Amino acid sequence: MTTRVYKNFVEGTLASSIAAVDTASMSVTFATNATVPVSSDFSSKHIYFVIDPEGAEHAPEIVKGTAISGSGPYSIAITRSQNGTSAQVWDSGRKVVAALIEEDITNFATKDGTTFTGNVTVGANTAGHDVKFFGNSDGHYMWWDASADELVFPADTKISFYDAAGGEKIQAASDGHLNIDAGTTLDFTAPTIDLNASTEVNIDGDVDLNGALDISGTAGTSNLQITFAEGYEIYADNTTTGGGSANSRIWFEAPNGGELVLGPRTSGHKLHNMRLRATTIAAEGILDIADTTDASDATGNTGALRTIGGASIAKKLYVGTDLDVDGTANFDGIVLAGNMSMTGDVFGANPIVKVAYKAASGSADVANDHRNNPVIYICNTDPASGSDSGTLTNGDIWINL
Repeated sequence: MTTRVYKNFVEGTLASSIAAVDTASMSVTFATNATVPVSSDFSSKHIYFVIDPEGAEHAPEIVKGTAISGSGPYSIAITRSQNGTSAQVWDSGRKVVAALIEEDITNFATKDGTTFTGNVTVGANTAGHDVKFFGNSDGHYMWWDASADELVFPADTKISFYDAAGGEKIQAASDGHLNIDAGTTLDFTAPTIDLNASTEVNIDGDVDLNGALDISGTAGTSNLQITFAEGYEIYADNTTTGGGSANSRIWFEAPNGGELVLGPRTSGHKLHNMRLRATTIAAEGILDIADTTDASDATGNTGALRTIGGASIAKKLYVGTDLDVDGTANFDGIVLAGNMSMTGDVFGANPIVKVAYKAASGSADVANDHRNNPVIYICNTDPASGSDSGTLTNGDIWINL
């Protein structure tokens, strides 16, 4: 015969045999997982015991317990022949079970407000059972589906944290849409957090990064990395237009007619310094220096466009109107490493190129002392009739056009 274990009841065995008649007590040894009734239960409510519920020796007998005393085994005063059962002779070792009542039920819930003070196990390893907790709304419940090995919250049944119906919850708003809500702050703490989105990740609100932003992996369409509003984008690929050995490039894309500003948004503020470090810097368009104020560097050099260290600016320099080298109207000096081409009005009455030599004392004079201050005239009229009047003397050079 299969042995049954009545885990939902108080369980024990007869410690000694019972005669058929004139036996008003029984000695019981309770199982270690049983809750032993207390004396007050017998005086006010009574407890009904079933002897041999499996019917192994006779038909089960129901007796009413009226008192309890002792400990291990317990002596229980009984009234026999309850509910039509007959008093019988019982051998020692027969099983005895009883259901505890009201607040004494600690192992099995049979009424509202029941509190479990012991462990509750449903099923066994590899042999589970479904458990459902229903709510008051149609189709809302918590379901442990043993066959699927999963905990199910159908419809928009939610899990609330901290306080009931508070702002911290997990809920499926609809099929395919899961919300994780927090009243104030939602923290994810882990060495690595992966957000795997097949399409995109939307962030509605400001983003505050307290660490490095690493954009890696396979880029999107045409190696697109970051997309901004108004048609601005950042690309990163393995192509270079300058022939660099690194063979890589980052590309700032802007709409036609767009504008890229490096510096403070407020026009009244300026960056102190900005460096472009590259072997070659190519400006594929007009280079417009809008600042009209000369700035000084650490060595005292001034100008809106200057080189620090003596490097040349360009092999050819095209000037629209005037070119000042040191801020004056004339050049301090010009050194030609190749041919010099002049275009413009060279056919005036006055010389285009004058070379003045300053003597040890006195001032340089290109009009009078030509021997100490020779002049190169390039013109098509007699220089003596020009503004630098005078007769050609030793030291002068006149190239007549």
